[in-house]
Amino acid sequence: MNTRLRLAAAGPLAAAVAAGTLAFAAPANAESAHVTDPVDASASLNDIRAVDVSNGAAKVRVKVKFTDLRRHSDAGPAGLQIFFDTFGGDSGTGPEYELATGLEEGTDYALAERAGWRGPTGDPLSCNVRLKLDYRNDELRAAIPRRCLDRPEYLRVGVKMTDEYDGSHPVIDWMKGPRKWTRWLESA
Repeated sequence: MNTRLRLAAAGPLAAAVAAGTLAFAAPANAESAHVTDPVDASASLNDIRAVDVSNGAAKVRVKVKFTDLRRHSDAGPAGLQIFFDTFGGDSGTGPEYELATGLEEGTDYALAERAGWRGPTGDPLSCNVRLKLDYRNDELRAAIPRRCLDRPEYLRVGVKMTDEYDGSHPVIDWMKGPRKWTRWLESA
């Protein structure tokens, strides 16, 4: 008995379940990564605790979880930089893009091209980047259209927080350590 006849003989519910199972397996989803970061910037409430990245067909999504993200700072400001390395075969030269933001309520953010680790080049890019600071859940969520990053086939992400509580001794926290990255993520 072939598969089609067996499913029909088992009844409509079995056929629907089998068809549904096949439907879920067909399209490829965005490749994603989850990185946990130890408590290593305890002098700051903005210590990075985890980073999630998803390289989807239309958008790259990044979520950064903090120890205790606050709407207002009683001391100096804190900011975050999300770095994007989009040259898969290019190792060691640094990021091609950076999304920079403050971490307090009312701060602005901008996506810019970078010349590796030397810093941003030119004006911010005109892209429909979405960024939300969620103080109740201690996290930042960003969605960047892939076209703004020149539609890379692969990318990896690095994250750096700088807290200026004491301007003479800023607290700096890198995800996994200075200039470290997620693994390479293929686009959906």
